[in-house]
Formats: sequence, structure tokens, C-alpha cells
Amino acid sequence: MAVALLCSHAGWGTLSMTMTRHAQQAWGAGMWRMRGVVGTMRTLATLLLILSTVPLVFVWGGSIGVVAWCGVLSISSVLLALQLHYASRTLRFTVSLAALSAAVIAMLAQFAFR
Repeated sequence: MAVALLCSHAGWGTLSMTMTRHAQQAWGAGMWRMRGVVGTMRTLATLLLILSTVPLVFVWGGSIGVVAWCGVLSISSVLLALQLHYASRTLRFTVSLAALSAAVIAMLAQFAFR
């Protein structure tokens, strides 16, 4: 569940940073809008959101896993909205930390279940 929440938070955060308003909030006035960066970030965000389904479907099966995924997406989007409102400068750091933490937890879980 934690891996799914971290992946979805990283996905929503990356997707929000592709929007002009949120990118300016996260990066400041000197925005870095380069041509290939936005498309790459959107693709990465989509992959992170899709990847967040894997642990839930693995643990709870197909039908309940998808319903739990909808709940995780809702929780992470509310957390991201609060972060964008109250602490938008920290978005780029927490998105990176969430993606890195999800990868580390997933690797540790893989070794733990062997």
C-alpha cells in the first residue's frame, strides 16, 4: 500500500509540474520549459500512475486491487493539493523522494518475500 501511495504521489506531482502554474510554483520564476522535458515528464507521470496499480493488484487481486487503486489515487491527489497550496516549493523534492522511496521499498519487499 505504501509503494502504491508513493508511486501515485510521485506520478501526480510529476504530472502537476508539467502545468505552467504549478511548475512556476515549484521551480520559481525562472521556469525551465524546454521542448522535450514536458513530454518526458508526462510520460513518466503516466508510467508512475500505472505502476502504482501493480502492488495493489498483486496483494488483493484484480477487482479489489483496482478499487483500492482508486482510493490511493484519491488520497494522493488530496495530499498533493494540500502540498501545492501550503508548501509548493517543496514539491520537486518530495516527488523525487517519493519515487526513490517507492523503488527502495519495492526492492526490499522483493528480497523479503524470497
